[in-house]
Amino acid sequence: MRNTTYDARLLAAISLHGKKYVHLMNRAVKRETSYLEQLITENVYQKDGDDPAVYHCVSDDTGLDGRNHYGAVIMAAGETKAADHQFYSNAMVEAAIPALGQKWARPKTRSHLGSVLILTYEWDRDPSFLFDQLDRAFPLRHPSESAYGRLKAHLASQYADFVSLTVVYSGNKSCHVHIAFETSLYRREHGHDLCPEAVNTGHRASWDALLPAVEHYLAYPEWRGPKFDGPDKSLATHVGFRRMPNALRTVDKPDHALGLSMGERVPQIVIWEERVQRRSPDVTALFLTPSRFRVPVISRQRSRQTRAPSSARFTMTEEQLLYCGDRLRELMLDTPFEFSHLSIEGDRLVARLRNGPDDQNPSTIIDEDHDAPHVLGKGSGWIDDGPILPLKLGEMVREWCREYDVAQPFDRADVTVARRKLAAALPHWIEGHESFLLRATEGLGKTTAILSSLVMDALTQDRARQPSMLCLQTYEDAADKCEEFNAGLAPGSRHVGIFLPSLVELYGSCAQREGATVHKYEDADAAKLTFRDFISTTQPQVAAAMRNELEAMWSRMNGRTPIFFTQHSVAHLWATNSLTRQMCSPSFFDADFDAHRSKKDTSLNWLIHDEASVDTFVDLYSPDEWRWLNLLSDKSAGAWTGSSGARQRAAYARHYASANEDHAVDQFATARALKAGLDTFEAITVRDAYEYFAHDDDVRQYQCEGEVFHVRPRDWWRDGDRQVAERIVYLTTEAVPGIVAAKACPELVIRQPTYAIGRDRVTVSPMKFSADKVPEMARVDMAAGKLVIANRLERQPGTLSPKAARGVNGLDNTDIVQYAYLSAVPVYKGLQALNTWLERDDLARIAHIDEVQQGFGRNRGPRNAGAEHTLKISRTLYRALLDCDAAMAELRYQIDITMDANARREGRRAGRRAA
Repeated sequence: MRNTTYDARLLAAISLHGKKYVHLMNRAVKRETSYLEQLITENVYQKDGDDPAVYHCVSDDTGLDGRNHYGAVIMAAGETKAADHQFYSNAMVEAAIPALGQKWARPKTRSHLGSVLILTYEWDRDPSFLFDQLDRAFPLRHPSESAYGRLKAHLASQYADFVSLTVVYSGNKSCHVHIAFETSLYRREHGHDLCPEAVNTGHRASWDALLPAVEHYLAYPEWRGPKFDGPDKSLATHVGFRRMPNALRTVDKPDHALGLSMGERVPQIVIWEERVQRRSPDVTALFLTPSRFRVPVISRQRSRQTRAPSSARFTMTEEQLLYCGDRLRELMLDTPFEFSHLSIEGDRLVARLRNGPDDQNPSTIIDEDHDAPHVLGKGSGWIDDGPILPLKLGEMVREWCREYDVAQPFDRADVTVARRKLAAALPHWIEGHESFLLRATEGLGKTTAILSSLVMDALTQDRARQPSMLCLQTYEDAADKCEEFNAGLAPGSRHVGIFLPSLVELYGSCAQREGATVHKYEDADAAKLTFRDFISTTQPQVAAAMRNELEAMWSRMNGRTPIFFTQHSVAHLWATNSLTRQMCSPSFFDADFDAHRSKKDTSLNWLIHDEASVDTFVDLYSPDEWRWLNLLSDKSAGAWTGSSGARQRAAYARHYASANEDHAVDQFATARALKAGLDTFEAITVRDAYEYFAHDDDVRQYQCEGEVFHVRPRDWWRDGDRQVAERIVYLTTEAVPGIVAAKACPELVIRQPTYAIGRDRVTVSPMKFSADKVPEMARVDMAAGKLVIANRLERQPGTLSPKAARGVNGLDNTDIVQYAYLSAVPVYKGLQALNTWLERDDLARIAHIDEVQQGFGRNRGPRNAGAEHTLKISRTLYRALLDCDAAMAELRYQIDITMDANARREGRRAGRRAA
């Protein structure tokens, strides 16, 4: 039963401020209990077997030691009720009772994702602002039309895990807006074993993510409220205390907002509350997302980064400064200190602290190169000066700034700024380096920026007249980029873009156009002629057509320096003085053609390798492929030590016809391996990291412990004792190629800039399906007008493989459905071999993140023009990715989880069983 005496006193106090507030409070005091009280009561203390209990701390004392479980145990036993406690927290794991003289384990080290997650918002610095908050509960007869009602309707229409919205009067000058989300749906897909750091990070990130909607629907005036007097950031912490509905608060300070006296008791009444009664089947998205519940880098490992020069340190925006201050304030909660402010003193970053609430002059400091305070000032004699930060202050601030930047919503204006920064920084990064790898997000204009750097570099270098090259994944991509360059950067420069097909590609197109037979190298071998001479002798009309094409190419140069736009394979064979390289010489079809002179004339200034992949840097062979190569080597060892291409092609053809072609190695890769010598490869006995879980029946075929692979770093970029180009620049958006390149090419300089463009959103649906079901599912999506990106689909209109989608432009306005499921077995095993070679355990999962982000980049991030993008991912893969911190750290997008009706029902049933 309510204490009517305290209710009457509150009504009398509020009556001085208007009759409408009396009506509001009258309604509130008639509400015997609230749904939020019920939620807290049901979950206040949950014990499952021998595991430590999970509880919500309840207390009348904000200074309760260790926010311990005693009050929760008493309440669970029925000796108290929720309203007997002024405060409650989100879920924590019960701690062992400390021995005499010892302290409780710090609450934030015991944070837990319980059955319900409650986000609380409070604006409490301006007493007069209380009435703006109360006004948001009107009209009383139509609660759904109130600001709180509109906020609740918005959340219910967007999120399947939203439960209730409760507004509690704090007992003084503010209201606590409690927004509850059930976690059973999230935990169904993501498990229960989030570590405390991930829970703390996820709570804060979720609080930040929901705040804009709260501010929008409550629509406080701009001169005060959210924009003038922001919400209390201490409530963004998972274990922070918040006001319990219908509890009694004792006035302990003068100047009460309603004029109540010190010592009076005030009920924390429920001003407004609604729960979700009926859920629309169309609402499938979850608010809780693994993008937020991630282990911070500073919690995973200590940085070994040396201190940057002072001129390059800590250029922080006001927003970053506030965010870092909030994080430090949060860290100080369990220490004797109170955070005051961050400042730059001299050229040093310093955090100023107070030695408790009575210290008005913050003299204690933590310097950027330290993790412990230098304790000074009032009260300093009794405070321990040991480390209180996980890392040095400077390292933490850098990580927090990065954390803040990537957590921001995607903003196209930031993309423009990032592109300018990248273009300005690239020349300085590259200067003085012969080989350089740039890894940056999709759509930042990496290729344009590097071509611009090339053009500028050529203005000042002696080698400016040498040709350069940009190689891409396909000839179609190369032709498009060439056209783009000639329309954009080329005018007014010394350069001209030249589309360069291989000789075989050029020959095939000319032969078809002339109606002639398209011959192969083997036909020239049979005639005992070089391929060039074979064409000239047997197909003069085709040779003439090719000469015309080449003359047109040479005339387009018109005294300018060419940049050849071509396919990767052309660049990879450039050092061999291939026929494609030779045909870039105007004398290629002349009788006195000099191949040696031609090679000198076509030495490269810059070589830009776009979309670098693992295959760019290493050759890797499975046990079956290795046996195939060894058999071929045994049969024809002498063929590979000479220079006769005809003899090598004949040996390959004979072996291909007689051996198991299922394990055959590509002809060019075979020649590369056998010419180098199989003894130059390193044998790797695989240590299987079981990245798809060791005991899952669905993934037994992936197990490869003890299999022997062979690996060798490639050297296509070497031409004798020098590089094939004066400068080689590799471009990629992916993590795995950079990881592999760091070992395969120790001399390679790798740069991965991060720019604050925010995280664009992608809808993700974890589902139970196998690869053989994807074609049928894809047909439904294509019938709805979607482009489908998936592996192992037959090539057809309306589909792309992830590899083919890499780097594709022009899909900004295309709705895309992407499928992700377990890799083909050979791909997985190859990545386990690389794991072993690199002493890692995560490459298969990082490769999946690389692959899905290539798909996201087609119409998300800088290319977002409003089209839809949905990722349908197998549940086994999804859980494997969530289990890998390194993979999730590479994720550049905010994922919005959706669940179909069956999955939601199963999740809620599982949640009820667990409770």
